[in-house]
Amino acid sequence: MSSARTNNTTAIDHARHLRTGDRIAALGQGLLAAAPAEREPLAMMLIELAGADAPGFSRATGTPQQAGGPLELLARIPLKWRARHAGEAMDALARGWTNLSDPMRRLAAGLGRDRWLRIAAQLASDPHPGARLAAAAIAHDTADPGLGKVVAALLSDEDQAVRKAGDDAMLRMTLRMLEHLPAELLGEDLARVASRPLIHLPAEDSVLDLERCILLGAVADAAWSFSSHRCRSALLCLLLLVDRSVATPMEQRIAQRMRRLLGEPNHPSHAPLRTVLKRTPCPILRERSLRWLVISPLASAALDRLAIADSPLEHERLLRQSALAMRPARAAQLSSQRRARALGGAADPSSLFPHRSGWDGLSE
Repeated sequence: MSSARTNNTTAIDHARHLRTGDRIAALGQGLLAAAPAEREPLAMMLIELAGADAPGFSRATGTPQQAGGPLELLARIPLKWRARHAGEAMDALARGWTNLSDPMRRLAAGLGRDRWLRIAAQLASDPHPGARLAAAAIAHDTADPGLGKVVAALLSDEDQAVRKAGDDAMLRMTLRMLEHLPAELLGEDLARVASRPLIHLPAEDSVLDLERCILLGAVADAAWSFSSHRCRSALLCLLLLVDRSVATPMEQRIAQRMRRLLGEPNHPSHAPLRTVLKRTPCPILRERSLRWLVISPLASAALDRLAIADSPLEHERLLRQSALAMRPARAAQLSSQRRARALGGAADPSSLFPHRSGWDGLSE
């Protein structure tokens, strides 16, 4: 261990004497290849270099934000170089994101939300699969809604591992929007995903609220284009979000677009949507199923989902929505459900009613 530490210290000392561009390249390669115990000093040096971005220059282009005379421009040349090197250090950090420890990720997140959104978008279009995997990892760990379009694009990636990473990231980002729900309504599996700690990119809550539309739009796009990627998390995200309360006219238009998909004749997503609705162990989907009985493509799956009560809480949420059953179309669907009468609402855990032993868990 001491020998490895000595070698690592020697390598870092050597890197310090390189020109800045070469140093960043060496640190970036080291971050990808070094053992876990040796990565933190490399990451710290890259974070310091990335933090040297120059005020007064556009971080997007590395050019002055306002015109100046020849002498002024000459004076700014060192700042321009520093801004360029800061961008290169950001790129190296982003490519090595999965090799950063959680403390280093949180420290790196402080470099700026706009910078991370921009670098993730660049990595998502990189020809190397490892870079695209890093973009998916950044989206998953931060669950920032501003990365919705980035993740939606990754769902159609030619590399299977990248598609899977994008699939997981989209679900994680959606569950962040539903973090106000009790874990019991999400189910054990989804609650476990939702409870993973986030790496927060610095942003005001009001900004994140406005940018929810980016993620909502990305989910709608991914669901409509399901046949091009076959990633089912987009369909689960659609079911989780389609009936949520909306706060802005833009969100309302996106929600309407989601609902149009559910009623679209012969859309290729309908068969997998029914499977997701029936087989996903998520209690809130049973409550939603009562509403969806009147949507023809989902009606049979919604009725099957209503036929099984997994918990008293799930059933109580359904009872609170029972007034919806007064609509003749829903009443006709519910009257075809024979399982409850066949079992007499008995203590069978697979019946329309929860197990009798759990009835005491129902409120008055």
